[in-house]
Amino acid sequence: MCVVLNLFKAISGLKVNFTKSQLYVINVQESWLNKAVLVLKCKVGNLPFVYLGLPIGGDARRLSFWKPIELNLDCHGGNLNIYLSEVAWFC
Repeated sequence: MCVVLNLFKAISGLKVNFTKSQLYVINVQESWLNKAVLVLKCKVGNLPFVYLGLPIGGDARRLSFWKPIELNLDCHGGNLNIYLSEVAWFC
């Protein structure tokens, strides 16, 4: 994993900030996770989490999943039902 990230750095010129990074895993042994966190010097992330204001890894069938998005849209004068109907029409 470190080799891949070092190649990314060499090719793009961008550096990964591991102190701000989190490692998210699914169905991985805890011993491997602990070793990876020590090698990468990052934190362990937990699901669900929020990325760019959107919940990731939650159950989209539950109303509580959509509540933060609905509250955010309400602050900006939007309506979640209108947005969802437009998305459904587009798909």
